[in-house]
Amino acid sequence: GDRGPCAGSLAGDGAPGTLTRTDGSSWLDDGFLEGQLIKLTGLAGATATYKINTIGGTTASKLDRITLTGQTPLPGGTATVSLWN
Repeated sequence: GDRGPCAGSLAGDGAPGTLTRTDGSSWLDDGFLEGQLIKLTGLAGATATYKINTIGGTTASKLDRITLTGQTPLPGGTATVSLWN
């Protein structure tokens, strides 16, 4: 995987703090893990540091969805997701 920041189209599912990748990639392949802190760049109103609660998928073989801890629904759009240092 890319092991670092990823950019792509993220779709807000309407569920609190749920983001789904629409580029066909896996969060795990890009080095993201449950419990890590991340930053979102490019989504209006999403300027905080977020914690990954769970990583799952829209299908059993595609880990393309993350749920963030204690967050309200986020807007969809193109964003960069990076690990917070």
